[in-house]
Amino acid sequence: MLSEYGPARLQVVSPSAKSVVMMRVLRAELGIDLVSAKAALRRVLSGDYSGARAIHRLVRDEEVAAQVTTDFLRRPAVASQVRAEDKVRVVEEFTRDDDVATEVTTNILRRPTVARRAMADDTTRFLVHEAQHHNDEESREAFHRDAPVAPTIRRLERSIEFIELVGAFHALVTTAGRIVPRLRDRTLSDEERAVIHENVARVKATLEWVEHAVDTGEVDLETELERLIRGE
Repeated sequence: MLSEYGPARLQVVSPSAKSVVMMRVLRAELGIDLVSAKAALRRVLSGDYSGARAIHRLVRDEEVAAQVTTDFLRRPAVASQVRAEDKVRVVEEFTRDDDVATEVTTNILRRPTVARRAMADDTTRFLVHEAQHHNDEESREAFHRDAPVAPTIRRLERSIEFIELVGAFHALVTTAGRIVPRLRDRTLSDEERAVIHENVARVKATLEWVEHAVDTGEVDLETELERLIRGE
């Protein structure tokens, strides 16, 4: 703003007009106190330093700098002149506070185009899904802890889990009973046999884990058993 009224341009206006313009800029728009505004006005009018340099000197105070920056960034024309990399840096600085970052991110992700581009990044997508899963778990725990109908729902869930577990056994037995007879007179390659043996070992380990959980109520996996079940 000050650069618009530098020494060259101020040559064509009267001294009184110069003072009015510069004092308005320095006081009304930048929030500069009267003494500092007068000092800066004298230097700019005398050509000691440019408008940009004047601003840098006047905004050494952190509170003044914050007010000036906020006012300037509200102007679309000013914001459009900032380079993309500088905009990114400014946004990162302004969103160091988690509450601010949450509000900004929420508002930005409401833009369909931005949301699609963000979700195209594998890391971003993974972190979003992980956060969603974490929130779902917290909501579920809160529901089971506080909701009046939670005991009834939990009993239903346990019944469903029991049915699903029995169904998994049934599916395995049914599938094996359908496919294994077809292996008659068929020679498997070494690689195929290795894959089947590996998965049979995983199934055996899983069944032992299920039996242990049913008999004792302990569901924690030992490290080696966990690695075997996961196929590591």
